Amino acid sequence: MFVHHCTACRKHQLTFDSQFTAVRAVEGGYEATFTCWCGAEQTHLSEGARAARLALAA
Repeated sequence: MFVHHCTACRKHQLTFDSQFTAVRAVEGGYEATFTCWCGAEQTHLSEGARAARLALAA
C-alpha cells in the first residue's frame, strides 16, 4: 500500500493491493499499474526505477 497522487482526479489517496492490475520489473526497480478510486488507470515507478530513467535520459 502507498499514497499516490492521481493525474485524473488530482487527489492523494491510499492505493491498496486489490487495485493493482500489473507489476513488472524495470531497470532499477519496478513499475506498478493500478486503478485509482476514481477509475483512472495510473502508473507508479519505484524510486530506483525513477533514478535509472533519469540517468538514461541525461
